[in-house]
Amino acid sequence: KKPESEVRECIAASARRDVFLMIVDSPEECVIGGQTEAVEEISLRLGCKPFFLNGVPTVHCALMHPVVDSYQELHRLPTTPPPGMRFYNGHRHHAYIPDTESAATSITENAQFGFSFPQLIGAAYRDGVRHFIEIGPSNSCARMIRSERVSGSRQAATGTPAGSGSAAGTTAGESRGGDA
Repeated sequence: KKPESEVRECIAASARRDVFLMIVDSPEECVIGGQTEAVEEISLRLGCKPFFLNGVPTVHCALMHPVVDSYQELHRLPTTPPPGMRFYNGHRHHAYIPDTESAATSITENAQFGFSFPQLIGAAYRDGVRHFIEIGPSNSCARMIRSERVSGSRQAATGTPAGSGSAAGTTAGESRGGDA
């Protein structure tokens, strides 16, 4: 666990160009990725023990740039948002109305640049969202949402039990009643 600023400084100070800050989970928790050797080196410099994920494709970083047009095209699908639901662009941290192009752009930006979970949840909170539902295993996002450090205030957050077989993903949105 290290703050974003310290992780960015460590990566910038290294000669490595094969390690990336991919996601800011909380003010003191970040996800880095890249070549195993590079991740190990940066983790050692930060005094952290790396936790490696198997089978995860390389997204949330500059390695996506060469395939960005194809990736965006892959995600251009007919899109009709349900009424009363608010959607957020993870990279830009703001609400948007999804259509074929804006949804593909949001997904592609997320893949290219990663995101800051505290900024995303903070934007939703400032927009009045007070209830967040995590769809997927482990309750990792629900744990972060419940942290006062992510949104500035304790939130109701519900996660799906690990192994429940539910779809993966996290929803930060607002229904007609102000819940997500």
